[in-house]
Amino acid sequence: MPTPSPMFRVDGTAAFLRMLSRVDKAINAEVRDASGALASDFITGAVSRAPTRQNRAALQSLTVARDRVPAVRSRLAWFYGAEFGGGRRRTTRQFPDYRGSTGIGLYPYIRSEGARLADDWAEAIFDVIDRRWHD
Repeated sequence: MPTPSPMFRVDGTAAFLRMLSRVDKAINAEVRDASGALASDFITGAVSRAPTRQNRAALQSLTVARDRVPAVRSRLAWFYGAEFGGGRRRTTRQFPDYRGSTGIGLYPYIRSEGARLADDWAEAIFDVIDRRWHD
């Protein structure tokens, strides 16, 4: 299965994180903790706005991926059916009608709250940096 592409990009993130890890290797753990906390809050927000019971159950299956950027994953086999729909095949009729890449619960939430998440992530990174260098 191909790796899904990120919902949005912040230019320079990869280079910034590489530079940060060269400056202080221990900072990566703190950045991962901060990103995990943001991803957890993001899951909670997405679940609270889930439009259907099936979508809510799919969103509740999300877990935080331990990464330096907020990331989530689902091991639920039918997550993508609940998020994007189905119905064209006999095996996917239990899902809402196919909606393409617009999504039903998670993707609309990411589109509406993505900018806030990026701002919160940048603030968390700067808080980590500030603690590391001023303690």
